[in-house]
Amino acid sequence: MRAVTLACVSVVGLLAGGASAQDAVQWRVEDGGNGHWYSVVVASPGVSWTSAKATASGRGGYLASLRSTAESNFVKTLAAATPGAFVGEPSYQVGPWIGASRVPGANLWQWMGGESWSFTNWCAGEPNGGSGEPYVHLSRTATSICWNDRENVAFGVGNPSFVVETHTRPAGLAGPVWWPQSAGGNGHWYELVVFAGATSWQASKSAAEARGGHLATLTSVAENAWVFSNVAQFANGWWCGQDCYGPWIGGYQDRNAPDFAEPAGGWRWVTGEPWNYTAWEPNLPNNAVAMQDFLHLYGPSSPTTFFTPASFWDDMNTEGPVVSMLVEYEADCDGDGTVDIGQILDGSRSDTNGNWIPDCCEYTAGCCPGDITGGGEVNGIDLAAVLSAWGTDGQSKFDCDVDNDGIVNGSDLATVLSGWGPCPQ
Repeated sequence: MRAVTLACVSVVGLLAGGASAQDAVQWRVEDGGNGHWYSVVVASPGVSWTSAKATASGRGGYLASLRSTAESNFVKTLAAATPGAFVGEPSYQVGPWIGASRVPGANLWQWMGGESWSFTNWCAGEPNGGSGEPYVHLSRTATSICWNDRENVAFGVGNPSFVVETHTRPAGLAGPVWWPQSAGGNGHWYELVVFAGATSWQASKSAAEARGGHLATLTSVAENAWVFSNVAQFANGWWCGQDCYGPWIGGYQDRNAPDFAEPAGGWRWVTGEPWNYTAWEPNLPNNAVAMQDFLHLYGPSSPTTFFTPASFWDDMNTEGPVVSMLVEYEADCDGDGTVDIGQILDGSRSDTNGNWIPDCCEYTAGCCPGDITGGGEVNGIDLAAVLSAWGTDGQSKFDCDVDNDGIVNGSDLATVLSGWGPCPQ
């Protein structure tokens, strides 16, 4: 990985309480667009260009680059339709920041996204601020919306809004997504969990396990590609500076492993699965900073792919600017062959505390504790098993000690009788 300035990450939380965003709109390719997504974020009581830039990075994007008449018109229409995006008198209003800034020490302008500078839409007489006004925003005059240069006004009294551009949809579906066997999958569920700010790999691992899952283990080309496309690529799970830093996954470097060596030795999955497949970005891992022992998804930059999430992997230290995690759910606590979380989502298992673990697995001996013989219902066969093991430890062909108190007795019989009939499905 490249060195990253982490101070910017905190700005995401700074603006979160006083900022609202219009739903992002895609400039569709079939409409002549680039397929990118744009949202106008209204920041009360105002925001500087540099703070807006940092917040756009925290959203997995950047301040918008308006490189053609068509793109400029698309964004201007979006801004004009956003309440609060412009403030001032009807004859002249200050509007959202965009991603243009003056090259330091030169009379040249540049886009935050690194694209070529060829199209402009300056208001009459602009730019006129010289080096003292190095940033660009939209202004609304009596007749049009155009560009103006301005100083980096302090947070709280700056411009009322800014335009964020992302290469991928800003946010995916809320909650876990199923990779079914019918689609070539493994039957597991995956979820992108986005934090309020940068979060360590260790904290993410604990959080994933508390949800009844684990940090995702992407052990094949197919799994890595499917999870990225369907769960992980959404911009809200990425922090994009020059490169894009995506969610933590379940790989780590075991410094006590016999094959440990920097930078590529000793890598393991949290589940203990074999480490047979990798998707490192070319030239990685590199342990560029000490203790880069943890794995996350990564979108490297190039002259044509700035700010683009990708399914590559990167080694990162635990203090990296990672704002999300990928959780994989595969637990089947009742042993019925179906992943628990799918049964919770379809309503066949209750989960009153919302931790993605069926209540019956947390609070009883199982989701059908009286089904001693595993027949799918509690019936006379289970009753006979208990009676034949009466007074013993119950550990014979079947485990008849339902309550695990060391002896088969009346409490085990009561469990069978109270659960009589078909098991919950």
